[in-house]
Amino acid sequence: MQIFLSQSYFWNSILGVIAAGVGLSVLLFSLFRWKTKEFSLTAFGTTSLLYGVRLVVETQLDQYTNLEPPQALLYTSAFIAYLLPVPLSVFLLQLFGNGWKNSMVWVFRTAEAFAVIALLSDIIQATPFSLTRINSTLVIVWALVIFRNAFWKGMKKTRELQVVLFGFIVFGLFAVNENLVGLKLLPWDWSEEAIGFLAFLLSLGYVAGLRFFTNEARLLTIDRDMEIARQIQSSILPRTLPTIHGLQLAARYVPMTSVAGDFYDVLQVDEKRLCILVADVSGHGVGAALIASMLKVAFASQRPVLADPARVLAGLNHALADKLESNFVTAGCLFIDTGARELRYASGGHPPMILHRRSTGNYREVGKHGLLLGPFPEATYESTSIAIKPRDRLILYTDGIIESTNASDSFFGDGQFKQFIELHGDLTPGDFADTLLQRVSEWSGKPVGESLDDDLTLVVVDVK
Repeated sequence: MQIFLSQSYFWNSILGVIAAGVGLSVLLFSLFRWKTKEFSLTAFGTTSLLYGVRLVVETQLDQYTNLEPPQALLYTSAFIAYLLPVPLSVFLLQLFGNGWKNSMVWVFRTAEAFAVIALLSDIIQATPFSLTRINSTLVIVWALVIFRNAFWKGMKKTRELQVVLFGFIVFGLFAVNENLVGLKLLPWDWSEEAIGFLAFLLSLGYVAGLRFFTNEARLLTIDRDMEIARQIQSSILPRTLPTIHGLQLAARYVPMTSVAGDFYDVLQVDEKRLCILVADVSGHGVGAALIASMLKVAFASQRPVLADPARVLAGLNHALADKLESNFVTAGCLFIDTGARELRYASGGHPPMILHRRSTGNYREVGKHGLLLGPFPEATYESTSIAIKPRDRLILYTDGIIESTNASDSFFGDGQFKQFIELHGDLTPGDFADTLLQRVSEWSGKPVGESLDDDLTLVVVDVK
């Protein structure tokens, strides 16, 4: 066997090692930054790695002139040739979108399908490059489709597109030449596809890097905005609970995300009377949090009618009507007068309040469901009045407690919730709330205080 190592082979090997090294580095980097969801960076890294390995392998194959090259090298080169268009089409799909008449989608799909078929064909026939003519033809077709998309009048001519287009034109010319030479359709045998790919690789790397750092800057801005929103939402929740003669209060709030749609507030009328509102805005995130902020202002405006929870909910509903679009709010409003030993409660589509008579061990659900707040401007609500006794416990909550799920997607449910209430009646309101949150967290398989499947709010009031 005679092995020749020309200067061209040497530089192609160096270029292949560099391309593979760059691709591997980019893939590792994108793996650690997977939350950015910038697929063009991953596609670029995969394309560069595959092409670099292919170039090294083909450089080795070119050294065999008199003897048959090792089958392992041939299969490796063939497999990479089949697979390479897949990540490349992913990158271009990110750049072009669906393209002219969804043509870029079809480039990606045919690249995937052909890679599978070609791999199976080589294995079944025990012949590397068994579909090389079809592969060469498809490469030319794909190149023409990409050119068509690049000059499609509906395609926005961005700087990214211009850079990739320049690199692709250079690479496309070299690639078409390579495949036409392979099909024996040209009068010469010269082909140096690696030179064209270097230009294309640089253009892809530029665009991938630009997209990544632009996306990083955008995410940093979103993070800052979310932190500001979280601070604002935290400021609208009560920092301390009022001291009311004859009552002991505790409240817990666990948002599903950094900002959430649950809301509670406590307004004190005097030393013997107060009003508590617990609400749940549909959805999550910033939009729900903004609506919760609206509730804060709207609830404060209801001070003249706090003694009538039905009128409070009607006032909130009027304030929110025609402002929520597709959102809605459920709410429970509780007024307690320790001097008159009486409570009044009204609900708007909210889970009922639990009244636990710890002196007898009995409990009851208080409050009709009523209509949701927001969608029905003329809705009316009804208050339920109940005499309160020493050792009564009142529990207001959002459905994040009973709808918390475990690994089997089973709800914590009303049954477990009521059983917990019965078994832990001797705990103080604060200990009761903390123990319940711990129990729900154990059920969901998450650490205490970590975000659950939904926002969670709990207010516990003991009557002395």
